[in-house]
Amino acid sequence: MRQAGFIIERHRDHFSHDAADVVWIRAVSQREWVILTLDKRISRTDAEKHAVLDARARVIALSAGKATLAMLAENVIRSKAPLTRFIKKHDAPFFAVLSRPDERARQRGKPGTLRKKF
Repeated sequence: MRQAGFIIERHRDHFSHDAADVVWIRAVSQREWVILTLDKRISRTDAEKHAVLDARARVIALSAGKATLAMLAENVIRSKAPLTRFIKKHDAPFFAVLSRPDERARQRGKPGTLRKKF
C-alpha cells in the first residue's frame, strides 16, 4: 500500500496491543489520520461508537469475509480514488465500510464499494 502512495501508520507502532479502542481512536483523530480497520464492531459497540463521534474520527472498515490481507490491500489500492473522494466529501465524524467487488468485477480492476454507516 505504501508503494501505491498511501501513508501508513500501524497501530502497534504507536499503541500497545491491548490499548482500549476509545483511547487510540481519540489519539489518532487528534492527529487527523483516517482509521483503516478490520474491526467493524467499532460501529456497533456504544463506547466505541461514541468515541468515534466525540473524537470526530474518520473510520473506514474493510469488509473482509474470507479475504486474505493481500486481497484486502489490493482492494484498498484499487479503491484509492473513491476513498480519496469519499474522505474529501464527508466531514468527520464518519464510519464507512469498504466492501470488495465480486470476482468478475475484481478481475476487471473495479474498485470496492464504500457505504457510510454514520
